[in-house]
Amino acid sequence: MKEIIHIKVGKITLQKNARAKRMILKVKPRKGVCVTLPLRASYQAAEQLVEQHLDWILLQQKKHATRYLNLDTCLTVRTKQIRLTPTPANHAKIEDSEEVTWLHIPQKWQLNTPEIQHWLQDQLIEILRHEAKKYLVERTHFLAQQKGIAIHRVTVKNMRSRWGSCSSKSNINLSLFLMLLSDELMDYVILHELAHVRHQNHSQAFWNHLEDLLPNSKALDRQMRGVELPL
Repeated sequence: MKEIIHIKVGKITLQKNARAKRMILKVKPRKGVCVTLPLRASYQAAEQLVEQHLDWILLQQKKHATRYLNLDTCLTVRTKQIRLTPTPANHAKIEDSEEVTWLHIPQKWQLNTPEIQHWLQDQLIEILRHEAKKYLVERTHFLAQQKGIAIHRVTVKNMRSRWGSCSSKSNINLSLFLMLLSDELMDYVILHELAHVRHQNHSQAFWNHLEDLLPNSKALDRQMRGVELPL
């Protein structure tokens, strides 16, 4: 692994991977700019890739900057909200009610530091995980039974690169970030994965089956493409 500092984008991590077949450039909220490259590729080639996509990297960094968490942050999770509020106490705490989950933040904390931002993200993710395990698992089993689809295990995971997946053994994995979507879009993702129980691909047969399970699924799929996570 090699780390370099770019005058415009900051730290860049160059990581060789034996399984990589081509160079892959990513901009991650926490890890920053990362380039994964095959063992045979040179670090110089990876640095050239960064320069070729400099405008795109800067745009992604700008998008990530809008995810800064502060006392105005409010996440809607189905029928309740997650809010941050200041407290004179020295320790943070979570207070849960029927309508709002409050994350009490010590007033003396500097919210703009990377360490506090990471901590806040971790806390919000755990709150989402708690809500997702209560709702998504039960909802998936309900829809599977309603549609006559046999499944095995339903697991909630911290997945950012995909909303869900279905294994060849009919195990369903769902992203905890689904809890930030509307009920309609959550059902779409769940039924999308349930459709994969029969079709482990995105063939026309798959889309026809999904349309049988959920009419107007194509329109919902287009909506999903425009979704951006606030975390």
